[in-house]
Amino acid sequence: MRHLLPTIIAILAGLIILTEFLSGVSLVGAQLLDWVLILAAFAMLLGLLNVLRVHGRRLVNRQSAVMDRFYSLVLLFSLGVVLVIGLAGAQSPLMNWTYQYVYAPLGATMFSLLAFYMASAAYRVLRLRSAEAAIMLVVGLVILVGQIPMGSDWPILQDLREWVLSVPALAGIRGILIGAALGAITTGLRVLMGLERRFLL
Repeated sequence: MRHLLPTIIAILAGLIILTEFLSGVSLVGAQLLDWVLILAAFAMLLGLLNVLRVHGRRLVNRQSAVMDRFYSLVLLFSLGVVLVIGLAGAQSPLMNWTYQYVYAPLGATMFSLLAFYMASAAYRVLRLRSAEAAIMLVVGLVILVGQIPMGSDWPILQDLREWVLSVPALAGIRGILIGAALGAITTGLRVLMGLERRFLL
């Protein structure tokens, strides 16, 4: 009985949104979506409080490792600085400076490390000594060499890289997206039929 009411609410909300989406008539769906945004904001606030609780407890606990406490301190300090900057407004000069000179370089650094991970994976694949491993190694080397400025000197390599990215890689991406869409549809149908109850506590 405790799980019956949340299940009924989830089914009704899903049916209302689906019906209004298919019919093109908006009556209650827009209001429900506004409520979802409000609930998501409160969920983010709870997540923030949970981060503060977990890392604050780690800072206070003397038994935690020194580096764990240091990382928690850096996280909480960064969180506070960005929160204060964000209160000035999303389009404020300070927020734009933080995004351009802090967030974007950190993101570029993280993505640049992927080249080393790919090289490490190619080396591991080379040790497997199979036909599939050899194909994977050659394709990885073509992509890596084609991405660097030196690779622009060889037009054949550039054409081969473009073909790999636009035919086999794009086919794999489309397959993943189709699988994700089918999974989302299946989960939605399970919620509408009352079979999906993992959101219940």
